[in-house]
Amino acid sequence: MKKYPKFVQLKNREQVMLRLMVPEDGEKLLEFFKNLPPDDRLVLRHDTTDPGVIKRWVQEIDYDKVYPVLAEHKNKIIGDATLHMKRFGWQRHIGEIRIVVAKEFRGQGLGRVLIHELLEKAAGVGLHHIQLSFVETQAREMKIFERMGFRKIATLPKYVIDVTGQEHDLIIMTTRVSDIWNKLEELIQSTEMDIIRGVQ
Repeated sequence: MKKYPKFVQLKNREQVMLRLMVPEDGEKLLEFFKNLPPDDRLVLRHDTTDPGVIKRWVQEIDYDKVYPVLAEHKNKIIGDATLHMKRFGWQRHIGEIRIVVAKEFRGQGLGRVLIHELLEKAAGVGLHHIQLSFVETQAREMKIFERMGFRKIATLPKYVIDVTGQEHDLIIMTTRVSDIWNKLEELIQSTEMDIIRGVQ
């Protein structure tokens, strides 16, 4: 955690700060999620426009259970990335990644950098596998992760019901942390992004 804050220059030359979520982030997080396109919020696991949900997240921060990295630009949150870990049990070697990026910052390499941050944490705590979940409407996102080295391992038909009551297929993708690490490093370098640790 000493490596934060970290500053990243995106492909559009905008500079973004990466840091861990703190209890004071409630209002900024609520604003971030409320500003997402409605279609993005349809498939989120929680009602992120509910102040109570966000309040619970920031009040119950436990970095050993959920590792939350935020991207901030001009004092506004533009990206939220979390690594979910189990401390005990037969899935303790598996982490789950969830990432949301503001629409106006997509396609600039921010998502890859956020994934890199989570994978660095995953490797550091000894996780072997990373898992992601999608619905079938997220075809663009799935292709991005496939290029990174993730692969589909299961499709559960009509397994998800969104906030409007519509059913969706649930697609599960996974990769080994050791397999994706080098490939992700190459992808980030190919975007010609500058990562500056600890200075602005």
